[in-house]
Amino acid sequence: MIHPSNTAVESDAQVRGRAGGLKQQPSPLRAAAWVRSSDSHRQGIDGTDLAARWIQERGDSDAVPPVVITSTLSIGLPISLRGIAGIGGRWAPQIHDRGVRRSVVVYVPDARTLSYAVDCARGYSLVAIEGSHSIATWATGVEAVNLVDHWKPALRLTPEVVADLQHAVVNGGINGWAGMRQREQAVHHLVRHIRSGALTPEDAAAYAVSHGLSDRSAQRLRALLKTLNQQVH
Repeated sequence: MIHPSNTAVESDAQVRGRAGGLKQQPSPLRAAAWVRSSDSHRQGIDGTDLAARWIQERGDSDAVPPVVITSTLSIGLPISLRGIAGIGGRWAPQIHDRGVRRSVVVYVPDARTLSYAVDCARGYSLVAIEGSHSIATWATGVEAVNLVDHWKPALRLTPEVVADLQHAVVNGGINGWAGMRQREQAVHHLVRHIRSGALTPEDAAAYAVSHGLSDRSAQRLRALLKTLNQQVH
């Protein structure tokens, strides 16, 4: 358990110096889109067909065709995705080498499959078709456009909040902290922003996903921040 009240706090000068030395990290994806499960067949529009056309348009500029990713190869594919898989192939976690990258359409992914798809699509485009596992946090983090209503979410954070998020997520490493003191400092700053209203646990999780963390790790960060925020008054 981390106790923010016992955390070593940096001075304002140290915070400003740290923020000034950090740069915003780019998204690992060239472009991102998604189809929300509740929108899949809204107003007679087939969201899967929209996703297939979107990834094919972006794949036209790539040297290799896009690939279809599912959690297992036994999952049935809609007709529009079968054509893509027939040309570009079909991958699943632990079956294909992550070192090979290209544009991706990921169909009804769970957390592990979404993380695998993002890794495979680094430097390329990715469209995700939501299933039973919510991918809204990921969509916000990478500013993925909703192909049904064309709405594009965006994180609206101050430079200081972004600097502290980057320090915690990118430099500090949520998946493997350099040390307990660094972890406590990073968490303290994020909780401080949450209490001031400048950040929400959901925003922190979205930022983490957009900067390379798995969906599962981002959700653990979200839960930790919510718990610590409720403990500190």
